[in-house]
Amino acid sequence: MLKAVFEGLAFAGWDCYSAMGDIPADIRLAGGASNSMIFRAIMASVLGRPIRHVEQEESGAAGAAMMAAVQTGIYPDMASAARNWVYPLLGEPVLPNAIAESQYHPLRNIYRQTRRQLQPVWHAFHQHKGHAQ
Repeated sequence: MLKAVFEGLAFAGWDCYSAMGDIPADIRLAGGASNSMIFRAIMASVLGRPIRHVEQEESGAAGAAMMAAVQTGIYPDMASAARNWVYPLLGEPVLPNAIAESQYHPLRNIYRQTRRQLQPVWHAFHQHKGHAQ
C-alpha cells in the first residue's frame, strides 16, 4: 500500500512539473516522504531525473529563514543563501532505475488521463462534503 502512495506522489509530481514545462535536471526533495530512500528511487524513476534529498530538519522553516535573510540583506539573493544553507546538506543523488523507468514511463499519461476523468467525482465529493457529518 505504501508503494502505491509513493507512486501516486511521484506521478503527481511528474504531472505538476510537466504542466510547467520541462522537468528540471536538478530535483531536490525535503521533508515528509522524501526521508524514504524508496520514495526517492520511485520519484527518480517516474521523473527520469536524479533526486537529491536535503538533509534539513524543518525545511519549511529554513526556507522562510532564508527568505528573511535575503530580505534583510544578509544574502544578496536566494541563490547565495542556498549555497550556504542548502548545498552543504544535499545527499547523494538517487538515480533513475532504467527498468523501473521503462515501466513507469507509459503509466504517466494514464495517470494524467485518470486524474482528468476523476475531476467531476472530486467536485461531487466537495459539494457533498458539507452535508456529511
